Amino acid sequence: MASVQRACEERLSSNGQKECSDSCKHTIEIEDRYWHREIALEDEIEKLVIEPGVDTNDNLPMSHKVELKDRSGHSILVNCVDGFYFHRGATPRPFHQHLEDIRDMQLRPDDVFICAYPKSGTHWMWEIVSMVAHEDLVYRNHLERLNQPEFRSIRYLDSLTSPRVMSSHLHLRHLPRQICENRTKIILLRRNPKSVAVSYYHMTKGMKSVEGCEAGLVEVQDYDGQWDDYLQLFLDGEVPWGSWFDCLLDWETERKKHPELQVLDLTFEEMKQNPVSTVLKVASFLGKEMTRQWAMSISEACNFHNLKTRDANAATRCMDLTLKEGYGMYRKGETQEWKKWFSDAQNVRFSKMFATKMETSQYLREWS
Repeated sequence: MASVQRACEERLSSNGQKECSDSCKHTIEIEDRYWHREIALEDEIEKLVIEPGVDTNDNLPMSHKVELKDRSGHSILVNCVDGFYFHRGATPRPFHQHLEDIRDMQLRPDDVFICAYPKSGTHWMWEIVSMVAHEDLVYRNHLERLNQPEFRSIRYLDSLTSPRVMSSHLHLRHLPRQICENRTKIILLRRNPKSVAVSYYHMTKGMKSVEGCEAGLVEVQDYDGQWDDYLQLFLDGEVPWGSWFDCLLDWETERKKHPELQVLDLTFEEMKQNPVSTVLKVASFLGKEMTRQWAMSISEACNFHNLKTRDANAATRCMDLTLKEGYGMYRKGETQEWKKWFSDAQNVRFSKMFATKMETSQYLREWS
């Protein structure tokens, strides 16, 4: 809750209130149980004060909006539930209720989940896994919009034919409960966090709208901050979907609690350096017999250049969000491009944070 607490302290301070503690009451923009109500912060407009964290109607952690502000005053408005940051944009129902729908979602024996922190290669991997699972060379990104539970209604996901390939930025604790019971297959994707930070900065600046479940595309608050300011937000976990470090550490912890999980670990860097081998690993994990020639065909169809070209075409691009002119879902697809953005001082600051946060992690030496 530290990051949420800090955001609330800053907002309340700007309104002249000096006290804020773990037990305080927060004046915030919340999502009503059945509709969105914007609660203005100006003194002359009626305010709604609620106890943080509890929906008195259904005893679920309550969702609300949190404004994440960088050092220069540029801000990003995100959904927050129980201390976890989620995506930007609105949903027809309060987001905490949608999360509970996801938890209750009924899974099928051949469902597959791709789980990753944003900008780790999710869209890229989704196309690969979809072709492997369906045993064809059909692009589905512009048709099924990645089938992300956090952005799609459960009714829509239930309507999909099997095998369903779903992707998500959610932690395990927010995914369907049946994942553990059914031993649903999960492909856990990672990427060098320095590359993630650079790519995420461009995505955050470029985003105009995002899928809002059954509401279609909904606009998001514009962010126009500078790179150094954004980098500090990223290090502090004050960005949509929260901390990269906490995401990986949480997955490590949950996997130890649930050894029954079926997980294939892959990295963006591996996908880039050994694409055919990556396809064969996915096929083996899904129990699909595959020749090297067929793996090469999928690898070629899903190479970064081809997917970026499709993303530049309005008829074939991913439809689960829109970006400003000059921005795209597929940007560089390189493993060392972060070096063009990080100053020496930024690199040292990031590396120190990485060493501290990941001290006990199995990933400590992966990108040290």
